[in-house]
Amino acid sequence: SKHDELETKFLEERAQLQAKYQKLYEPLYTKRYEIVNGVIDVEGITNEAAVGEENKVAEEKGVPSFWLTAMKTNETLAEEITERDEEALKYLKDIKWFKLDNPKGFKLEFYFDSNPYFQNSVLTKTYHMIEEDDP
Repeated sequence: SKHDELETKFLEERAQLQAKYQKLYEPLYTKRYEIVNGVIDVEGITNEAAVGEENKVAEEKGVPSFWLTAMKTNETLAEEITERDEEALKYLKDIKWFKLDNPKGFKLEFYFDSNPYFQNSVLTKTYHMIEEDDP
């Protein structure tokens, strides 16, 4: 029973620590959104890669297809993305994560620009945990 009491206290403190750091991460996620979507310019970055690419728009802002590229370079996600998915994922602007407490789990919100694939600007996927940290 002493072990169970300590485990309960550990889980409570871990949840508090995770919540604290989630708040600290938020400004970083906001800045990432602004950079990726061209809301702000990043100093020190040159457009040398675009030189000689006549098909690219010279004033393209942000990081085109950022989320598609990020997903395709992730070992787990890469094998889930089909060619059909790629075109729609080019319109993905942001992904937000939210912890759920009752029942335990988390929610992902996918924010999209207007696109020819679906009308919703936000798609949501919710995961409920069977056991601690197991989706």
